[in-house]
Amino acid sequence: MGNNYVTCEEGKSQYGDQPIKGPVEARYIRPLDPDFAGNPLIEALPLPRTGNDTIDAYTQVLKGYDPDKAFRLDRLEKLLQIRKLREVRASLPFDQSLEDDFYTALVDTYSRRELIPTDDDQTCIVEDKEVPCGNILVGDPGDATYGYFSVTGFGGTGKSSAIKILKSHYPQAIRHSDGKNGYFTQIVYLVVVCKPNGNIKSLFDSIGNAVDMALRNTKHTHRDKVQNQRDMGKKVEAVEDLIETFSVGAIIFDEIQLLDNTGTSKQSSYSYLLDLMNETKISMITVGTQDAREHLFPELHTARRTGATIDASAYCDDRDIVFPMLVRNLFHYQWCPPEERVEVVKNPAEATKEEVDAWNDIVDTLYELTKGIVDNLVTLYSRAWVDYINRPENNKPKINGAYFRKIAYKYYPGIQTILKQMDYEGLFDANKKVKDDMYAYIDDESQKPRPGS
Repeated sequence: MGNNYVTCEEGKSQYGDQPIKGPVEARYIRPLDPDFAGNPLIEALPLPRTGNDTIDAYTQVLKGYDPDKAFRLDRLEKLLQIRKLREVRASLPFDQSLEDDFYTALVDTYSRRELIPTDDDQTCIVEDKEVPCGNILVGDPGDATYGYFSVTGFGGTGKSSAIKILKSHYPQAIRHSDGKNGYFTQIVYLVVVCKPNGNIKSLFDSIGNAVDMALRNTKHTHRDKVQNQRDMGKKVEAVEDLIETFSVGAIIFDEIQLLDNTGTSKQSSYSYLLDLMNETKISMITVGTQDAREHLFPELHTARRTGATIDASAYCDDRDIVFPMLVRNLFHYQWCPPEERVEVVKNPAEATKEEVDAWNDIVDTLYELTKGIVDNLVTLYSRAWVDYINRPENNKPKINGAYFRKIAYKYYPGIQTILKQMDYEGLFDANKKVKDDMYAYIDDESQKPRPGS
């Protein structure tokens, strides 16, 4: 199949000016490896972002914030801006590994499978329409299975937000000419967010639903096809058929720690996922805690196929470079008068001793209270500002380490015991409760009549 190549700016996607929802027409670029030349499924993929492009893509700022106007906003406007702090993100050390490993996994799976022309009367459902199915993509079950990697880490380390940004670089579904005046559809990735206490059957049903979402099928045709199979073996076959029909590259399973994996039978049931990989040669990415991955795939024969592991929480141990960077990133957003703002210290040589000592006290205290986990940091920082703006003007606290410690002890249940025991699950649960309560409070406040309305 001869492909017409396009050029694009280095570090950018050739689909940059197209919407990422629904199937888009294929745009081919020359592959880095000449061995993949002529493979439309690889040539249609954007190259991974690198260097500053990665940093820029994974850095998210608080849109609409103006440091010169923030303290003049009314109370509700401040609350609503504080709520949006959860959208702020700094580029984390594992982001580049995620970019590289995902692209490599896609290239691996698409290089090991074969496009086979279908009969002229074979059809499939795309955007709720019955359309010709020009090719299917099949793998050799006897071939070695590669293309798996996992992203593990404590809750709140930025795994899911990184996956969201990673996806934004790729169109989810691409439409190719089949060389016979027809076309076939390539689904680059599927995302399945695991349900609390979900089991293997619901997981496979969710794969069918993810196919419908990728193809913009509102009638859930493919989900129903999988869901209607009561026998587990038939469910697997139905999903295999979808993977081959739509040239699916990878399935990302997010929040795997939510799955019910108690008991030997439950653990062994997840071997159906490995059967799916073996039969189709699809790439598979799991995202969640390390314990969850080990519980889902305990056998040695499984462990040999689990591929690379990206430790998304490794940065949490770096309290000298990464954590101060995260704190500086947040302190860009403050809602107090200019004279009360905390002076952010970037270079101690350019600051006074008092400024350095005050800044180090804040950084050290926040690390102690959050263990370096970015979501804990954002929640504690947000909670402190909600407390600050709710206080009367004659009772505003000084923003320092002692104030953050008071906020933690006031709003986080059992925080002292949790920190003493290094209980990361307990810290995640406490953080989630504070976050949920805070957002609910802000939402309630936003519904109240505003003065003068």
